[in-house]
Amino acid sequence: MSNLISVFPTLIYKATFPREFSESEKVSYREVIDDNIPNKRNLISKDTYVLNREGLKEIREFIQVHLNQYTYQVLKTDMKQKFYITTSWMNLTKPQMSHHLHAHPNSIVSGVFYFETIPDDKLVFKNPTRTILQSFVTEYRPSTEYNILADSLGISVQNRTLLLFPSDLHHEVFKNESESERISLSFNTFIKGKLADNVNELVL
Repeated sequence: MSNLISVFPTLIYKATFPREFSESEKVSYREVIDDNIPNKRNLISKDTYVLNREGLKEIREFIQVHLNQYTYQVLKTDMKQKFYITTSWMNLTKPQMSHHLHAHPNSIVSGVFYFETIPDDKLVFKNPTRTILQSFVTEYRPSTEYNILADSLGISVQNRTLLLFPSDLHHEVFKNESESERISLSFNTFIKGKLADNVNELVL
């Protein structure tokens, strides 16, 4: 008899906004993304506090509920600290554009929320595991959550999908080969509250 045991996995959280976007929400996110600047391989909004907008209030509340669920119930963080959204911005990936491989500094948990996706859309995460076996195994390595030799793994997304993940986990978006635009919102988080006690105490 044999078993597979997952040790110290990287946990990615996925949820779906429970209703279609309202007309005011559509106006709000379109207003944001229409005011954009060039990124490395796509376009980003000038506004870096998008979720502070009144028109996106319910989406922000939805994200905060699931951020709490992920941090407290999944990651088992200390309830003495509160996770809150710091910066938030939008990404526009037009046909033939992509989103470069990156992680999110100055953040603990990051996330992406999808307004408009393309066919077979995915957010691709780079395998954070480093093993000497990767240097010797050169044949095709299937991308599954259990294969430590896989280079990356794509998580499928649709309109209204929310993904939460550790901010230091590198991720990217492959070239948009469709004729549609891909519109997403990214955000970072940090904590406030009391860390540790006595001489190690830090109050944020």
